[in-house]
Amino acid sequence: MFSTKHCEDGGLPPVLGNFVKKFKFCQICGIVFMLFARQGADPRLYKKGFLNMNFTGIKIEDKHIFDRLLKMNNYVDAEYLFSTLFMWQDIVGYQWAFQDDCIYIRHISDGQVKYHFPICAPERAVEKLKELKSAVNNKGEKLELVCVTEEQLEIMGKEKDNFTIIEKRNYSDYLYDGDSLRTLDGKKLRKKRAHVSNFTKKYNWEFRIFTKEGEDLKNCKEILKKWSDSKAENTTQKEARLMDNESSAVERCMRHFSELGFIGGIMYIDGQPEGFTIGEKSDRGKISTGIIHYEKCNNEYDGVYQAINQMFAQQALSGVQYINRQEDMGVEGLRKAKLSYYPVRLVNKFTLKEI
Repeated sequence: MFSTKHCEDGGLPPVLGNFVKKFKFCQICGIVFMLFARQGADPRLYKKGFLNMNFTGIKIEDKHIFDRLLKMNNYVDAEYLFSTLFMWQDIVGYQWAFQDDCIYIRHISDGQVKYHFPICAPERAVEKLKELKSAVNNKGEKLELVCVTEEQLEIMGKEKDNFTIIEKRNYSDYLYDGDSLRTLDGKKLRKKRAHVSNFTKKYNWEFRIFTKEGEDLKNCKEILKKWSDSKAENTTQKEARLMDNESSAVERCMRHFSELGFIGGIMYIDGQPEGFTIGEKSDRGKISTGIIHYEKCNNEYDGVYQAINQMFAQQALSGVQYINRQEDMGVEGLRKAKLSYYPVRLVNKFTLKEI
C-alpha cells in the first residue's frame, strides 16, 4: 500500500496523493466518531464545544455579559438577575458557562445537577434548551430545570411537554404596582398609610438614599447584626438556616455594593441607624422593575417597616412600573406581610423534570 509519506516525498502523482490524504483523514474521523458514540456522547455537540464547556464561579467582571443578554427578555422576576446569582453563589453553589452568546447556569442540590433556563435572545432559547437537554442526556442523565417562570414556560411552547412541571409556591415572587407602593392609595392600604403617618409624627427620623460605600452602608451592617442577634433565640431551625444564608448574601452584596449598581435607603431615629433596605432598578426587555433585595428594621419602632417601604419606593424607585419584593420562602409571617400589600401578581416558579 502507498503511505502518506510517499505523498509528502512526492513519490505519487498529486491527484492520487491528495486522494490518499483525504481517505486517511476520513478514517481518523470515523474512529473518533465511534469512540464518542461508545461513551454515549454526541460528537456533533463535542464539535460545538458543548460538552467541553467550562463552568466556573460568577465574577463581578462577568456582569456586563449577563446584563446584555437579560435586557433581551421581558423578565420581572428576581432570580434571573446578575446580582441575585452573584450574591447567592457561595450559598447555592451557582456556576456559569458562556457559549454561542448564551449563558448556562447550574448548581448541585441533593446530589443532582440542576440547571436554569438558558439566558439568551428569546428566539434562540428553545434551540439552546434542546442542546442542553441533548448534552445532559448524552451523559446518561435527565435534565432538571429549576426556577423556571411562566414567561419561560410560554417561550418553551411544545418543548415543555417533555417535562413534568412542578409549581414551587414558596419561591413565587411578589410583584406590586409601583404607584401603589409609592402612594399607598385606596381602602385596602389605609392601614399602611396610618402606620406611616403615625411613624412620621411619633419619632424624630431621617431617611437617606445612598448609592456608594460609606458611612450609611457601614451603619447598615450594624443594623443587620443587631437584627440577627435579636432573632437568634426565637426562630425555628428552618428560619435560622434561612437567616444565616441571607446574612451571608447581604454581606457579599455590601462588599460589591456600587459595582452591582445597588441603591440603599437607611432610616435614622434620634440619630441612630434603625432600619435599611437595599434594591436596584432592572430594565429587562420593555418592563422597568424595582427589585427589593433586603429590608431589615428594628421593629421596636411602630411603623418603621411601612415607612421605609414607602419612602424607598418614592425616592429610589420612582418611575418603575413594578416593584418585586421577592419570595416568602414558606415563612408564614413573611407571607402574610407580603400579601397585605396586595400584589398585582405572583411571579410563579416551577421545577421541570425531564420525562
